[in-house]
Amino acid sequence: MYKVMLVDDDYPVLEYLSKMIDWSELGLTLQSVHINGMSALIEAETSMPDILITDIGMPKMDGINLTKKLKEKNSSLIVAILSCHNEFEFVQSALKLKVQEYILKDRLDLDQVVQLLRQFKHTLDVEQNNKKSQLQMAHTLERNKAMMIEKLLNKTIYQPLHYEKDWSKEAELFGIKRNQKYIIILCVVDAYQSLLNQFRSKALMNFLFYNVITEMMDKEELKGVYGHFDKENSYLFIPDHDICEEDTYKIKKVIEKIQCIFYETFGISISFIIGKGATLPIEIKNQMIKLMESKVQKFYLKPKSIVNLQELPISQENIFSWYNEASREFKETIVLNNVEMEQKVAMIKKWIQFIIDHQFSPDSVKDWMLKILLDIKVKIQALTNFKLYGVPENLYDTISQINGIFEMENWLIEFFNKSSNQAIYESISNVEIANACRYISENIHRKITQDEVASYLHLNSSYFSRLFKKEVGENFVKYIVNLKMKRAKELLDQTNYTVIEISELLGYENQSYFNKTFKAFAGIAPIEYRKGDYAK
Repeated sequence: MYKVMLVDDDYPVLEYLSKMIDWSELGLTLQSVHINGMSALIEAETSMPDILITDIGMPKMDGINLTKKLKEKNSSLIVAILSCHNEFEFVQSALKLKVQEYILKDRLDLDQVVQLLRQFKHTLDVEQNNKKSQLQMAHTLERNKAMMIEKLLNKTIYQPLHYEKDWSKEAELFGIKRNQKYIIILCVVDAYQSLLNQFRSKALMNFLFYNVITEMMDKEELKGVYGHFDKENSYLFIPDHDICEEDTYKIKKVIEKIQCIFYETFGISISFIIGKGATLPIEIKNQMIKLMESKVQKFYLKPKSIVNLQELPISQENIFSWYNEASREFKETIVLNNVEMEQKVAMIKKWIQFIIDHQFSPDSVKDWMLKILLDIKVKIQALTNFKLYGVPENLYDTISQINGIFEMENWLIEFFNKSSNQAIYESISNVEIANACRYISENIHRKITQDEVASYLHLNSSYFSRLFKKEVGENFVKYIVNLKMKRAKELLDQTNYTVIEISELLGYENQSYFNKTFKAFAGIAPIEYRKGDYAK
């Protein structure tokens, strides 16, 4: 509903209008009434009305000055002057301020006021609809522009450049000026596949990047052009006026700001590879291709990097020479239930670092890792009552879509973490105890009792206790405590939750008891563990 403010030092008039008009029936809200202009102005600082009905002659601030000040804040404000004065100077002042109506109190008619309010609401409705249409049109134009730039970039790389003048003419429509030298920068979205799963829409994600980056360049007066190219890759074209050290510094600072906005606001990590300057269309095309074909540099790029384009050497060694050793270690570490997740993570990181140190070709790394995962899958399927949860139907597609070594590392850790959490339930031969372990895991966030789980399984509590220890190898209470403490270590390592929040997340009502339990488990207090005051 639109808000109405009444201002008049004649209290009976205020009372009459506020009580006699059915504001809600008109689709309006009577925001407030005031006996002077200063009081109305103070409220408008925090809550601006859509319609102002005001007297002229009032103490502290008259209606003309009040209207002038509120119009400065909101030029679309609709104003009706309600006055005893019919002199030309007041009418003239009101006209200059584009007041919509001038009503004399001695001719005040309630039906007339109601009719005016209906007209005012209609005017506001039309204006609001026009603004919506304009915003939708601007939104559509920006979307179309982003898609047209993407089409131009694809055409530039994949099609022959027969007529450079035609290319320049088309590029100028998007801000890439003829005979202007540009620094060409490749933008790479880190962990693209994971991000795409969150957005569910490539178009929405691409438009977000286009909006944020173009807005940032406009704000910093960089006069650059941004365009999405394909999947995780897009380009920035920054004007190079015989670029000096100061300009280079400015470009990098803007890129850092872009990185910061995406990471802090959306949790998105982006890296940038800075190419060389290019002026002619064919030079721009060649530089774009060089950036796009820098597969080795992109594969080994650390998240949130800003680096110059360079050709990285590929190891001439055969990564499959280490296949048997790696496959054996992966299978032994991943398949065995008594191996802590921390050990599994350490093993994954060890082999990822081995790959980085040798710098094998990206394709050979993907083939090597795919073969190891398939071997693990076969090994696990041969085990009775054991399933590896979360294995994609087509591992080849999943691995081939991973574009960087650090993305591969994160995917492997997440994949085996999920698998490990589920695998233990299927490896327990007793179905009831497997169900008990699953129930405990799903309710780890609260206090769980032995009687509760026994009741859930429709078992006698004493019998359940003996059976649980026999199958799992430790008693019920110790099992839950260990599970909660392992989760606490994960939360301390991987999140910014406070110790109090973590204790609450794990169902501990008393933080002192949580601290004591954690210290007994890890040998160190939670806050010290987070600081890293322990031997890793």
